[in-house]
Amino acid sequence: MRTGVQCITCHVNPSGGGMRTEAGSLYSRMSIPYKPSLRTTGKRFTPKINEFFTFGTDLRVMAFDDDRGTTSVFPMQADFYFSARLTDKVTLYHDQGFRRGLDLNNFETFALAQVLPFDGYVKVGKFVPAFGLKLDNHTAFIRGGNSSTAGAGSRAPDFASFTNGTGFSQQDKDEGVEVGFYPRNASIQIAVLNGGRDSTNDFDTNTSKAFASRADYIFDFDVARATIGGSFYQNDGSSSLETIYATHFGANWSKFTYLGEVDWETLDDEMAREGVRRGVRRTASYHELNYLAVRGIDLKMIYEFIDPDREINDDSLTRISGGVEFFPLPHQEIRLEYRHTLGNRDVNPDANLNEVIMMYHVFF
Repeated sequence: MRTGVQCITCHVNPSGGGMRTEAGSLYSRMSIPYKPSLRTTGKRFTPKINEFFTFGTDLRVMAFDDDRGTTSVFPMQADFYFSARLTDKVTLYHDQGFRRGLDLNNFETFALAQVLPFDGYVKVGKFVPAFGLKLDNHTAFIRGGNSSTAGAGSRAPDFASFTNGTGFSQQDKDEGVEVGFYPRNASIQIAVLNGGRDSTNDFDTNTSKAFASRADYIFDFDVARATIGGSFYQNDGSSSLETIYATHFGANWSKFTYLGEVDWETLDDEMAREGVRRGVRRTASYHELNYLAVRGIDLKMIYEFIDPDREINDDSLTRISGGVEFFPLPHQEIRLEYRHTLGNRDVNPDANLNEVIMMYHVFF
């Protein structure tokens, strides 16, 4: 949002997240850190093995404490990336997760052919569908939520008793085909998928498919910039129909940057479609305001809201967070954050929770 460029500029995955391109690696090393000039043995570090092969990583280690008596240090993310540039237009990409050891189901892999007009591409494989904002925080209510490990395959109609997010976090990968276009300041992605987000079975056993789409446009003014977009997802599975609409938006002026998203989700099971049982209607929103105090130091405030089921009274949660992100040196980030969740704990057990989070992030 600060630079006014699309995700495809800085990431190998055109819809964002994961491995960085040469431009993304240079930007993260020279423009973000407090001290950008650090070198190793007098040479500049590069993730390129040669002109064809590149590797990278994201390692996030979190220290966590809350007023329920939970204190822990654990790896939030441990991903290693590898890309092979087969031709000028075709790239093979693999992202392997090691957060719980070698988890053969925790990977993202696809072939990318950048052969369509308007800087367009075709992507085939297993990946996180393009939907809304791609956040590094998978516990956001518009992504995985507090119960993100339940996964899409566990989203039964009674999930309102938990605070699941609407999905599309790092865990919500699916198999399929995605096409994308970048006409001028716009981006458009459309995908056809198996519909098994976070499923351990990569083989689809039914004829139903899921559809995902995302589009946005960046408005660049002389003193500010803004963006607005929308996303749609529908999965007509064998036992349920899941539909999600979302709008995302952002703005940047001087040292202030704002990002926001609102999601509306409906999940109906077979009985609901026959009029016996109503499905679940859920709403989630996310608003983040950043202030760049000096280069390398971001102050941030975050407001989140989720209503797990609009037909249940007092089950909604409001979460307010504040913290600082410090990028002291290239490839290093330290984040300190306090979160407070408001709500009715008698109805939703995630209410009235205080959390302190410290995260160390190494990336290249």
